[in-house]
Amino acid sequence: IWSGEDGSHLCTIAGPIVGDTHRVRCLAVGADGTVYTGCQDNTIRVWVHGQAEPRHLCTLEGHTDAVGSIALSKDGKVYSGSSDATIRVWSA
Repeated sequence: IWSGEDGSHLCTIAGPIVGDTHRVRCLAVGADGTVYTGCQDNTIRVWVHGQAEPRHLCTLEGHTDAVGSIALSKDGKVYSGSSDATIRVWSA
């Protein structure tokens, strides 16, 4: 993952991240570097990157089908779209 501001390398996610057992269908990266992954198992996983590997922070649950899109707003909300035909709004 690279910074959108200066192109610097932030972290590398290669292969499955520990704790992520389903296919990732989409991702979004917050201004602070927080990574949100939308997964085949109907969840959004939130990751923070440290010195070495990303660390799992929490899992957002509520969709009943795979998460296919994630958008972040400047006011800290996370929007997700799912194959369950819903859009959910999460407070980050």
